[in-house]
Amino acid sequence: MATFKNTTINDTGYLRLPQGTSPQRPSGQNGMMRYNTSNNRIEYAQGTTWIDVNREITPRIYTGPGTWTKPAGLKGIKVTCIGGGAGGGGVRGNPPGSHRQAGGGGGGGMSIRWIPAPSIPGNTVPYAVGGGGAAGSGPPSNSRVTNGTSGGTTSFGTFLTATGGTNNSGWSGGNGGSGTASGGIVFQGQGGGGGGTYPSDQGSGHGGSSGMGGGARGHVANFTGEAGRNYGGGGSGGARAQTSQGTGGAGAGGCIIVEEFY
Repeated sequence: MATFKNTTINDTGYLRLPQGTSPQRPSGQNGMMRYNTSNNRIEYAQGTTWIDVNREITPRIYTGPGTWTKPAGLKGIKVTCIGGGAGGGGVRGNPPGSHRQAGGGGGGGMSIRWIPAPSIPGNTVPYAVGGGGAAGSGPPSNSRVTNGTSGGTTSFGTFLTATGGTNNSGWSGGNGGSGTASGGIVFQGQGGGGGGTYPSDQGSGHGGSSGMGGGARGHVANFTGEAGRNYGGGGSGGARAQTSQGTGGAGAGGCIIVEEFY
C-alpha cells in the first residue's frame, strides 16, 4: 500500500474511490472514505463508525408514542412538539327560529428546542404524542351545549413538552395550549372562537390554530363543526337552529418533528 503526502492531481479526469458492499467495510479509522455499492453512497469513517456523506439533515415525524434512538455520528437534533387540538362543542337549537352556536376548541401549543448529541443521556429518548380532543355531541335539551374534550400533551423525554388546547366552555371558545422547553422556544396555541345565542345566523366558534395552523372554520346554522385540519388544530363548534342537534368538530392530534444533524 502506497502512502502519499501533499499530493496534487493535475488532470481533468477523476479519482476513483475504493468500492465495496456494507459487509465489506474495513474497520473504520478517522479519515477513511469509500464508495458503498450496497446503497450507492459515498461514506466516511468517524472513528469506527461509517457515515453517509449526504446524510446531513434527516427529518422524521412521529404521530404516536414510541422511543427515539440516537444514531451514530449525530451532532444534534432540533425537536418540535405540537400538542393535540381540542374538540369543539356540540349544540341544540331553540324554537322558534332561535340560533345556537357552540364555542370552538383551542389549538395545541408548540415548543422547539435544539439538543446537542452529548446532552442526550444513553441512546434512547421516550416520546408521547397528544391526541386530538373529541367533539361535543348534540345535547338532548334545547338551547344547550355539550363541551368537547381537551387535546393531549406531547413530550420528548424530559427535554420539552407541548400541552393540548382546552375544550370550549359552553358558548365560549377554549384556550390554546402552551409548553415547556428549557433554553428553547414556546408558542401559545390560538384560542377557539366563541359562539352564542342569536335570533339569526352569526356563526359558530372557529377552532384555534396550533403553530402549524389548521384551526377549523366556524359555520352558520345547521352545520356540524369541522375537525382540526392540521397537527394540533382545534375543532369548531356546531351550529343549529330550531330543535335540531349539531355535533362539534374533533381536534387534530399533535406530532413530534425530529431533525437529525450530522
